[in-house]
This record gives sequence, C-alpha cells and structure tokens, in this order.
Amino acid sequence: MFSANYDGCESDSSSSSDMRYEGISANITETSKAKALEFEELMDKELDLLVNSIYEKSTYANKENKQNKNLRVQFKTDDSYGNLLVDEDPLCDYKEDEANSKWVRENLPGGQCTESDAILNCPGCMSVLSLNSHRQPHFKAQYYTEYPINCLVDETKITSRTVSRPKTKKSSVENSLIPNRTTMKEYHPVNCKVCGNPVGCKEVRTNVICFSNVLASHS
Repeated sequence: MFSANYDGCESDSSSSSDMRYEGISANITETSKAKALEFEELMDKELDLLVNSIYEKSTYANKENKQNKNLRVQFKTDDSYGNLLVDEDPLCDYKEDEANSKWVRENLPGGQCTESDAILNCPGCMSVLSLNSHRQPHFKAQYYTEYPINCLVDETKITSRTVSRPKTKKSSVENSLIPNRTTMKEYHPVNCKVCGNPVGCKEVRTNVICFSNVLASHS
C-alpha cells in the first residue's frame, strides 16, 4: 500500500565506517612509529652509557695496573675506544690449574716425578692408574711403574710366566754352555679399583706393576 525508497543510506553508512577505520589505523601506525623511535633512542643512550663506562674502567685500570697489557683487544676503528681492556671472566679461576698441580704433587703417588713416559688411564672408566710410568723397551704397549693409583692387586691369585734372561756380551760358545737361560716369575693380577677391569699384573717379589691394558697419554 505504501512504498518508500531511501537512496544512499547504505552507501553513506559504509563510507563513514571506512573513514573511521582508516583514521584509527593511521593513529595506530603513528603511535607505533613514535614508540619505535622512542625505544631506539633509549637503546642508543644505554649503549653509549655502557661504552663510556667500559672506556672509563679500562682507562683507570691502565693507569693502576700496567701488568695487564697482554689482556688488550685491538679494534679496527678510528674512534677513541680502539684499545679496551678485557675484564677477567668472573666464572674462571685463573689459579685453579696451579692449585691442582700442587695438590697432585703433594698427594698422589709419583706426582713429583717429572720424567714420566706417559700418564696411564683405565680403558674401561678412564680413571688414572699412574702418573709416573716408563715404557717397556721391547713391547711398546706395556708400561712399568712403582707408583700405582686406583689399582687393586689380587694376591689370592698367582700366574707364572717364563722369562728369557738377556744374553751377555760373551761369545756364543760361552753362552751355549749356560744350562738354563729362562726363569719363572710369579705375578698377581691387577685390576682397576673403580670398575674392576683387568689392567696388568704385579711381580710377587717386587713392587713393580706391569700395565698391558691401559690408555697412555704421552706428554
């Protein structure tokens, strides 16, 4: 019965909402840019303060202690911050190595020896077996020592070996007249005290231990 047409209502409302959205987006963009610039300026100020503090510390340390010349880092720059002293690492104990060496010399068997052929370790658990050892001249994988560490001698077991006596400088005729050139030696088995791995044997009549199953670290 009645009819009415409203031209432009829908288009006007959509255009106004688009304008409001564009205005809000522009405000957000401007705010983000302003915050980014403010944050960048803050970081630049903190960096300048950090560099200045390091430079002041290095200058003061250079005047107070001239023995730290070896701790200098050379920067390939043209500014006045070219030479800066590196602060010592607070997590590093620079005297620890010397303290450990002193403890080894005073507490471990053979620690005072400076003419050792190798440091011996157990192949099963890497425990130290000897700090003072000498390599067997004929068998390069065997070592002898009188200062064992972390070794357990099983004196309940005895093994016998035939050992040939070395030839003398006498003539072959005189050497042939010697009735017996071999001797029998008895040994106790030696195991690693930490993991129980067999590492060698000990002669019954002496305190010498022969290591035949070890890892050698040559210095």
